[in-house]
Amino acid sequence: MSGSIRLSFEASPTALQLATATATQFATNAGLAANDAERVQRAVQIFVAFSVHQSYEDVSGGEIELSLGLVPNGVEVAVHDWGRPWRRAGGPFGPLPPELSAAAELDAGAQLDNLAEEGKLLTLQIPCTHDANAERATTFTQPAHEPKQRGQHSEDEVEIRLATPEDANAICGLLYDNYGLDYVHAEF
Repeated sequence: MSGSIRLSFEASPTALQLATATATQFATNAGLAANDAERVQRAVQIFVAFSVHQSYEDVSGGEIELSLGLVPNGVEVAVHDWGRPWRRAGGPFGPLPPELSAAAELDAGAQLDNLAEEGKLLTLQIPCTHDANAERATTFTQPAHEPKQRGQHSEDEVEIRLATPEDANAICGLLYDNYGLDYVHAEF
């Protein structure tokens, strides 16, 4: 077993079944105990259901990417989608949305990261033991596309960083100008 798997599929009524089957086979190949396999499957179901029902609002056609990887002390679960934006949450960023509260029960460090135009990423880690060689499982693989290094950006590109209190007026202006949002709500 390579120690990791990444699968992209369309947000559709069958997405949850595909993701669950993938998690089940991954857990089997990794030699996870039954209760650990169930927790990995549950994490995948929570994240994929969130992407289908909340991010894409049950409309077929959006892309969901599921990644499962063995780490020395467990299994890392990640779901990446490009649907409806959500505020950053989990861990030090405050509570996860109610639809993801079960993920926080599986891992208190579960997070929802807003990646701007790159979508959002849901991540957590299930602590467990597995049969795979941890060194092989954590071997670096070349990403599909290389991120730009700091010095490679042109002057007209935007730098993505965490907002500070000094950015509040500019952010409000952008939301108002682009979305007509002149009030605060949970997604922003």
